[in-house]
Amino acid sequence: AKAKIITIAIGMVKLNNKNKIKSKDVDNYISNMESILKQIKIYNKKEIYVIGLYSTKKISIDNTRKINASLEEICQKLQMKFINIESLSQKKEYFFNDTSFYMNYKGHQKIKDLMLQNI
Repeated sequence: AKAKIITIAIGMVKLNNKNKIKSKDVDNYISNMESILKQIKIYNKKEIYVIGLYSTKKISIDNTRKINASLEEICQKLQMKFINIESLSQKKEYFFNDTSFYMNYKGHQKIKDLMLQNI
């Protein structure tokens, strides 16, 4: 079976493993994501969905908003779909526990629902 769409979610683990996220880290993330997405677009003509980031104890709301705004801009330029999941970070029931930034099954189901709204 061949996939009809591709979903991409990159960066949560790397950014959450930093002690402090600096402006340079955010700029590097955005630049790296743009390069990655351009390469994916060259080699794949499927519909591509880029899943945004959400704020955590280590990724501030301001950094999340800057990253997501940039990702959305890049996606528009490359004709990809951007899925903003920032609002999900406010719902504790979407995470394994209070200290985890990993989403549980309910969180991933909600991401799927957001994607389906954009198909």
